[in-house]
Amino acid sequence: AIGSISMLFKFTYFPHSYAELLGELMRRDKTVFVAAVSLKDLFYVAKQQARADHGGGLLPGDAAAATRIAWGCVERMLDIALVPNLGYAEGREALLLQNVHGDFEDNLVGAAALHMGADCLVTSDGRLMKHAPIACLTPQDALALLKREGTHSKRGRP
Repeated sequence: AIGSISMLFKFTYFPHSYAELLGELMRRDKTVFVAAVSLKDLFYVAKQQARADHGGGLLPGDAAAATRIAWGCVERMLDIALVPNLGYAEGREALLLQNVHGDFEDNLVGAAALHMGADCLVTSDGRLMKHAPIACLTPQDALALLKREGTHSKRGRP
């Protein structure tokens, strides 16, 4: 049941489906996890999205606003999500995955998901979805799965 599912997020871009999924998880008081290495991706994609929302050609003040939006997105993610540790074991696991998937950063995300016991990894990265050591869902599919469930459980925040 989705009431006990653990989803770890990896951001490659920030479609509205991520925001909708995160909102639904929060409304249902679910635990949200984000890989530490994905926080830099969140910053980058949030900044790019803010720029795109303003037509791309930004004045200096607009560029500063896009950067503030990106900082705010990372801060909000840290407020709502648990960040599993990345250490020696995850690094070694990522190295073991190199023959399956050549992207070390993606392998770190997969290793973090494995070591934290996540049920799935939520990503829009098609290459990672093909090679991850754990089941992957797109944000759209994760949202559809969540909406089909009627379970409302409490988040396990420390």
